[in-house]
Amino acid sequence: EALERVPGRQGRRRLLRVLAAYRPEDHELESTAEQRFRVLCQRHGLPEPRPQLIEGHRVDFYWPRARLAVEVDGAAFHHTRRAFHADRARDRALAGLGIQVLRVTWRDLDRGQGLADELHRVLAARSGLAGHRPGPL
Repeated sequence: EALERVPGRQGRRRLLRVLAAYRPEDHELESTAEQRFRVLCQRHGLPEPRPQLIEGHRVDFYWPRARLAVEVDGAAFHHTRRAFHADRARDRALAGLGIQVLRVTWRDLDRGQGLADELHRVLAARSGLAGHRPGPL
């Protein structure tokens, strides 16, 4: 947009070359809590979740087959009243698509094996594999 506003300016060609070569990262930087969640999944044999954009809603982690999303709620991003309400609105929108959202806190991450066991059960139930543990979902 800026280039269109200033046609013929010095450095325009160079900027066009830079913009043509730019390739944005396909992932966002993870918070420390999100990194801990990813390690917990690896350590306890949970299928690898991925960050996902679903109908315009970004979720921290998603297992498509189970239609299960996990949001890692840290105080740094979820402490305002506005963020609290926005999170709930997104959860309802995703529920309307058949996606269950689980919220995990820092304290939950400290539970390690207990949290992993809960996630195994939820993934199995949502994937139609009750009693099955672990495996690709």
